[in-house]
Amino acid sequence: VCSSDLKVTTLNRTPSFFHWKIDSIGTHGSISDIHIIDSADVWIVGEIHTTDTDRSDSSGVWQPFYNAAHWDGESWTLLRIFEKSRGMISTAAFSCVYAFNKNDIWMANTLPIHWDGNEWKFMDDAGSGWEFPGSSVQKIWGANPSSVFFVGNNGNINHFNGSTFERQESGVDFALREVYGVTNADGEAETVWA
Repeated sequence: VCSSDLKVTTLNRTPSFFHWKIDSIGTHGSISDIHIIDSADVWIVGEIHTTDTDRSDSSGVWQPFYNAAHWDGESWTLLRIFEKSRGMISTAAFSCVYAFNKNDIWMANTLPIHWDGNEWKFMDDAGSGWEFPGSSVQKIWGANPSSVFFVGNNGNINHFNGSTFERQESGVDFALREVYGVTNADGEAETVWA
């Protein structure tokens, strides 16, 4: 190839339509995941510390870190969503969040917890079918509210069908840290990758 045959195009590396804004949420900590429903409904999870956490309040009650925050389009609201694990209730640093709408939100760390528009429900309650022994949930993805996948440590995969969970064998014993899928025209999971 002769050099006179080459056409060189230089790309403009300056983004002209993105304007980044930095929000400081808390004084320190880490954000594990984010899910955007729309511009006025954003959820983040992780471990968020403030000047009011990690100490006792004026009544002597210990104030743990926040594990979620919600953006309403104007400001962030810090939340403590308590998780139930092995019979104990605590503020766990959630590893993931996935939402279909403001009344159908999933978060997880050791166990999934679900917001149904009225209350947060633990998924280890009798009859849920939850089975992730000795493991933590790393990521959540859903095709629709009746088809939600949870992946985690030890190759664990659980599928929620809208009322109960079913454990699915992955064939591996290492941590699955991400899950994502493609839906068909009917909104059903067509292909799911972990």
